[in-house]
Amino acid sequence: MKEKIIIVLLIGLTCLNPTALFSQSKKEKKAFHTLELKITGMTCEVGCANGIESSVYKIKGVKKSKVNFDAQTATIIFDKNKTSQEEIIKAIENFNPGGKETDRKYLVTFVNITSNEK
Repeated sequence: MKEKIIIVLLIGLTCLNPTALFSQSKKEKKAFHTLELKITGMTCEVGCANGIESSVYKIKGVKKSKVNFDAQTATIIFDKNKTSQEEIIKAIENFNPGGKETDRKYLVTFVNITSNEK
């Protein structure tokens, strides 16, 4: 009796979603990358480094953002399915501390990228 119920349920599910029996988990494969950048133009730790770190962390797909003021570097872990290194670099280059109009520019140099796919 249980076998008949299970078969009926499977047939019903298949009618609703024919690929349900054959598809893998609904979770998208995580494709995390670690991006290392050199940032020149930061003049202070609080306004520049912390602001850039916070700004980058707000980008959808960024899992972790760490800016080191002393070394003038940034390490960002992001999901390549949700954002790109180009979008992250653009956000840093366009970051404006305090929202004031300024001619301060940040020069971002690509250092390295590694894949941490899970």
